[in-house]
Amino acid sequence: MSLNFDNIIYIHNFNVIGGTESFCYYLCRKYKDFDIAVVYKNGDEKQVNRLKQYVRVIKYNGQNFKCKKAFFNYLTDIIDNIQADEYIQIIHTDYQKQGLIYSKHPKINRILGVTQIICDSFKDYTGYNCELAYNPIELDKPKKVLHLISATRLTKEKGRDRMIQLGKLLNEAKIPYLWTVFTNDYKNINNPNIVYMSPRLDISDYIADSDYLVQLSDEGEGYGYTIAEALILGTPVIVTPNQAFIEIGVKNNENGFIVNFGMDNIDIQKIYKSALKFNYEPMKDIYDKILINGKSKYQEDKNRIVEAECIYQKGYFDLDLNKHIDYGEKFKTNIIRGQELKEKGLVKINE
Repeated sequence: MSLNFDNIIYIHNFNVIGGTESFCYYLCRKYKDFDIAVVYKNGDEKQVNRLKQYVRVIKYNGQNFKCKKAFFNYLTDIIDNIQADEYIQIIHTDYQKQGLIYSKHPKINRILGVTQIICDSFKDYTGYNCELAYNPIELDKPKKVLHLISATRLTKEKGRDRMIQLGKLLNEAKIPYLWTVFTNDYKNINNPNIVYMSPRLDISDYIADSDYLVQLSDEGEGYGYTIAEALILGTPVIVTPNQAFIEIGVKNNENGFIVNFGMDNIDIQKIYKSALKFNYEPMKDIYDKILINGKSKYQEDKNRIVEAECIYQKGYFDLDLNKHIDYGEKFKTNIIRGQELKEKGLVKINE
């Protein structure tokens, strides 16, 4: 007994990602009102499940099929189990440049190529005519991706568990987000939306480009530099009700959102949809009255030129000079830069 459909799309294996997988998805989504069955031998569960929203998906276990048109992506290994009026093979790659061997099954009576360049190359390589059929695409209107940023140790007192909870709330609300976390505690939170970055001394550019700076610490923080930096840059914050954060100027619903320590009753949609605009003046420091106001000698040191000589056996690449410095090589630099290289054991200074 044969299973009957108008159209059968065969793919031997659904990979986790791939262009052929995207082709099957978009084809089935765009033409879901057509009678289509996708047949496969092996498949990534997520790829298979998203197809099931639109068409029938059948795992091949030796069944026989009958259809009007049978489409094959790469392999035609089950072609003898399909009785079709027309057998079509889709060429997704440049066989010639990829060094692949093409063997045309005698039942194939129509060949489609996904771009003209593929069609031309295939004809040149195999001698078979290849008909142009661009891949279909069907997209939803994209949602805004929420960009979060944090720079923190991923420890309990710094709010690791609250960060996990915030991620769950975003996932449950089906809000697309990307969370950049500058930390040494890599993979301390298992969240595929988190991008871990090595700590660096200045992340102002990243903060300015984010929707929110997130800091969910326990009570007891003495200040909050990244919070103050974010507010100065016009980036709102998501913080816990630390008194220090409030003292330096965090105002709920004005320049950010103050969430409770228990992470409950959070209006996640409001956070997602809000576009807070605000002006912020940092707290006035008094170090102009604490420091001794003597004339700086730093500029004089910057202008003092000395000779540095490389003492590192393998040499090193000098970022300032943009060149490799060989062992024993001498070069001129200012005393401040020379002292930095000396402390690293790379050079000696010839006074």
